[in-house]
Amino acid sequence: MKNIPSGENKEELSKGCDEFYIPEGKFKINFNLVKGQGLSSTVYEATIKRALLLALPRKSFDHNSISEDYVVAAKLLNHLQQDQISQSDFYGEINAARKLGKHDKICTLLGWSAHLEAPCLLFELMEMDLYNYLLRLREPLSQSGSENGSTITLSVTESEHYSVPDFDEKQQKIFLQILWQASQGLDYIASKNIVHR
Repeated sequence: MKNIPSGENKEELSKGCDEFYIPEGKFKINFNLVKGQGLSSTVYEATIKRALLLALPRKSFDHNSISEDYVVAAKLLNHLQQDQISQSDFYGEINAARKLGKHDKICTLLGWSAHLEAPCLLFELMEMDLYNYLLRLREPLSQSGSENGSTITLSVTESEHYSVPDFDEKQQKIFLQILWQASQGLDYIASKNIVHR
Protein backbone atom coordinates (compact mmCIF):
# COMPACT_ATOMS: atom_id res chain seq x y z
CA MET A 1 0.00 0.00 0.00
CA LYS A 2 2.91 2.37 0.46
CA ASN A 3 3.82 2.42 -3.25
CA ILE A 4 3.54 6.00 -4.39
CA PRO A 5 2.38 6.72 -7.95
CA SER A 6 4.88 8.20 -10.36
CA GLY A 7 4.47 11.72 -11.63
CA GLU A 8 5.49 15.32 -11.08
CA ASN A 9 4.34 15.54 -7.47
CA LYS A 10 5.67 12.15 -6.38
CA GLU A 11 7.91 13.51 -3.61
CA GLU A 12 5.33 15.95 -2.23
CA LEU A 13 2.57 13.33 -2.34
CA SER A 14 4.83 10.74 -0.68
CA LYS A 15 5.80 13.12 2.12
CA GLY A 16 2.21 14.13 2.77
CA CYS A 17 0.95 10.56 2.79
CA ASP A 18 3.77 9.23 4.97
CA GLU A 19 3.12 12.01 7.49
CA PHE A 20 -0.41 10.61 7.95
CA TYR A 21 0.54 6.91 7.96
CA ILE A 22 -0.57 4.86 10.99
CA PRO A 23 0.81 1.31 11.14
CA GLU A 24 -1.71 -1.53 11.03
CA GLY A 25 -2.30 -2.88 14.51
CA LYS A 26 -2.28 0.59 16.12
CA PHE A 27 -6.06 0.84 15.76
CA LYS A 28 -8.98 -1.55 16.12
CA ILE A 29 -12.05 -1.53 13.88
CA ASN A 30 -15.42 -2.62 15.27
CA PHE A 31 -17.11 -4.23 12.26
CA ASN A 32 -20.35 -4.51 14.25
CA LEU A 33 -20.74 -0.70 14.36
CA VAL A 34 -21.40 0.55 10.84
CA LYS A 35 -21.57 4.36 10.93
CA GLY A 36 -22.26 4.87 7.23
CA GLN A 37 -22.12 3.18 3.87
CA GLY A 38 -21.69 4.45 0.36
CA LEU A 39 -21.20 3.00 -3.08
CA SER A 40 -17.44 2.63 -2.75
CA SER A 41 -16.79 2.45 1.00
CA THR A 42 -18.16 1.63 4.43
CA VAL A 43 -17.44 3.59 7.61
CA TYR A 44 -17.03 1.72 10.90
CA GLU A 45 -16.40 2.87 14.44
CA ALA A 46 -12.79 2.25 15.49
CA THR A 47 -10.46 3.04 18.36
CA ILE A 48 -6.91 4.28 18.34
CA LYS A 49 -4.52 4.98 21.19
CA ARG A 50 -4.88 8.60 22.31
CA ALA A 51 -1.11 8.88 22.76
CA LEU A 52 -0.62 8.13 19.06
CA LEU A 53 -3.02 10.90 18.07
CA LEU A 54 -1.38 13.37 20.44
CA ALA A 55 1.85 12.86 18.51
CA LEU A 56 0.19 13.82 15.24
CA PRO A 57 0.93 17.42 14.21
CA ARG A 58 -2.57 18.37 13.05
CA LYS A 59 -4.93 17.52 15.90
CA SER A 60 -6.41 19.65 18.61
CA PHE A 61 -8.92 17.71 20.67
CA ASP A 62 -9.79 16.99 24.28
CA HIS A 63 -6.42 16.35 25.94
CA ASN A 64 -8.03 16.00 29.37
CA SER A 65 -9.88 12.74 28.77
CA ILE A 66 -8.86 9.87 31.03
CA SER A 67 -9.48 7.18 28.41
CA GLU A 68 -6.42 5.73 26.67
CA ASP A 69 -8.46 5.09 23.53
CA TYR A 70 -9.91 7.65 21.18
CA VAL A 71 -12.99 6.72 19.12
CA VAL A 72 -12.61 7.44 15.40
CA ALA A 73 -14.26 6.56 12.10
CA ALA A 74 -12.51 4.03 9.85
CA LYS A 75 -13.43 4.32 6.17
CA LEU A 76 -12.71 1.07 4.31
CA LEU A 77 -13.15 0.50 0.61
CA ASN A 78 -15.83 -2.03 -0.19
CA HIS A 79 -14.33 -5.33 -1.34
CA LEU A 80 -15.41 -4.95 -4.97
CA GLN A 81 -14.02 -1.43 -5.16
CA GLN A 82 -10.51 -2.33 -3.94
CA ASP A 83 -9.45 -3.63 -7.34
CA GLN A 84 -10.98 -0.69 -9.19
CA ILE A 85 -9.51 2.20 -7.22
CA SER A 86 -6.05 3.29 -8.20
CA GLN A 87 -3.42 4.10 -5.63
CA SER A 88 -3.22 7.59 -7.07
CA ASP A 89 -6.94 8.10 -6.26
CA PHE A 90 -6.38 6.86 -2.71
CA TYR A 91 -3.30 9.01 -2.18
CA GLY A 92 -5.12 11.90 -3.87
CA GLU A 93 -7.83 11.76 -1.20
CA ILE A 94 -5.16 11.79 1.51
CA ASN A 95 -3.40 14.71 -0.15
CA ALA A 96 -6.68 16.66 -0.45
CA ALA A 97 -7.40 16.09 3.25
CA ARG A 98 -3.85 17.18 4.10
CA LYS A 99 -4.32 20.32 2.01
CA LEU A 100 -7.59 21.09 3.84
CA GLY A 101 -6.07 20.77 7.28
CA LYS A 102 -8.40 21.41 10.21
CA HIS A 103 -11.68 23.29 9.91
CA ASP A 104 -14.56 23.30 12.40
CA LYS A 105 -17.13 22.37 9.74
CA ILE A 106 -15.13 19.60 8.04
CA CYS A 107 -14.43 16.11 9.34
CA THR A 108 -10.64 15.92 9.82
CA LEU A 109 -8.50 13.11 8.44
CA LEU A 110 -6.44 11.69 11.31
CA GLY A 111 -4.42 9.21 9.32
CA TRP A 112 -4.41 6.34 6.88
CA SER A 113 -3.41 2.72 6.94
CA ALA A 114 -4.24 -0.64 5.45
CA HIS A 115 -6.46 -3.19 7.14
CA LEU A 116 -5.80 -6.67 5.75
CA GLU A 117 -4.36 -4.90 2.69
CA ALA A 118 -7.53 -2.85 2.18
CA PRO A 119 -7.01 0.93 2.07
CA CYS A 120 -8.28 2.54 5.27
CA LEU A 121 -8.75 6.22 6.15
CA LEU A 122 -9.19 7.26 9.79
CA PHE A 123 -11.34 10.34 10.47
CA GLU A 124 -12.83 12.18 13.41
CA LEU A 125 -16.05 10.45 14.43
CA MET A 126 -19.14 12.59 13.97
CA GLU A 127 -22.40 11.96 15.85
CA MET A 128 -24.45 11.91 12.67
CA ASP A 129 -23.99 12.94 9.08
CA LEU A 130 -26.14 15.59 7.43
CA TYR A 131 -27.80 13.06 5.13
CA ASN A 132 -29.17 10.96 8.01
CA TYR A 133 -30.26 14.07 9.90
CA LEU A 134 -32.25 15.24 6.88
CA LEU A 135 -33.74 11.77 6.44
CA ARG A 136 -35.12 12.02 9.97
CA LEU A 137 -36.92 15.22 8.98
CA ARG A 138 -38.35 13.55 5.91
CA GLU A 139 -40.54 10.94 7.54
CA PRO A 140 -43.67 9.60 5.80
CA LEU A 141 -46.86 11.64 6.12
CA SER A 142 -48.46 8.99 8.33
CA GLN A 143 -45.59 9.26 10.84
CA SER A 144 -45.15 13.03 10.83
CA GLY A 145 -45.36 13.20 14.60
CA SER A 146 -46.05 16.91 14.69
CA GLU A 147 -48.21 17.90 17.63
CA ASN A 148 -50.92 19.60 15.65
CA GLY A 149 -50.57 17.33 12.60
CA SER A 150 -49.50 20.25 10.47
CA THR A 151 -46.99 19.35 7.80
CA ILE A 152 -45.93 20.61 4.43
CA THR A 153 -45.98 18.05 1.63
CA LEU A 154 -42.98 18.19 -0.66
CA SER A 155 -43.24 16.45 -4.03
CA VAL A 156 -39.95 15.66 -5.73
CA THR A 157 -41.61 13.68 -8.52
CA GLU A 158 -45.21 12.58 -9.02
CA SER A 159 -44.46 9.30 -7.24
CA GLU A 160 -42.32 10.71 -4.41
CA HIS A 161 -44.03 12.62 -1.62
CA TYR A 162 -42.30 13.56 1.62
CA SER A 163 -43.56 15.14 4.76
CA VAL A 164 -41.58 18.11 5.97
CA PRO A 165 -42.55 19.21 9.47
CA ASP A 166 -43.97 22.69 9.81
CA PHE A 167 -40.97 24.00 11.73
CA ASP A 168 -41.51 26.21 14.71
CA GLU A 169 -39.20 29.20 15.15
CA LYS A 170 -36.58 27.25 17.12
CA GLN A 171 -36.48 24.44 14.53
CA GLN A 172 -36.16 26.99 11.72
CA LYS A 173 -33.11 28.50 13.44
CA ILE A 174 -31.51 25.06 13.84
CA PHE A 175 -32.19 24.22 10.19
CA LEU A 176 -30.72 27.55 9.04
CA GLN A 177 -27.66 26.99 11.26
CA ILE A 178 -27.08 23.62 9.59
CA LEU A 179 -27.37 25.16 6.12
CA TRP A 180 -25.03 27.98 7.14
CA GLN A 181 -22.44 25.62 8.61
CA ALA A 182 -22.55 23.34 5.55
CA SER A 183 -22.04 26.36 3.29
CA GLN A 184 -19.08 27.48 5.44
CA GLY A 185 -17.46 24.07 5.01
CA LEU A 186 -18.07 24.04 1.26
CA ASP A 187 -16.76 27.60 0.94
CA TYR A 188 -13.56 26.61 2.77
CA ILE A 189 -13.13 23.58 0.49
CA ALA A 190 -13.58 25.78 -2.59
CA SER A 191 -11.05 28.30 -1.22
CA LYS A 192 -8.46 25.49 -1.30
CA ASN A 193 -9.31 24.79 -4.97
CA ILE A 194 -10.76 21.39 -4.13
CA VAL A 195 -14.01 20.14 -5.63
CA HIS A 196 -16.28 18.24 -3.22
CA ARG A 197 -17.88 15.24 -4.89
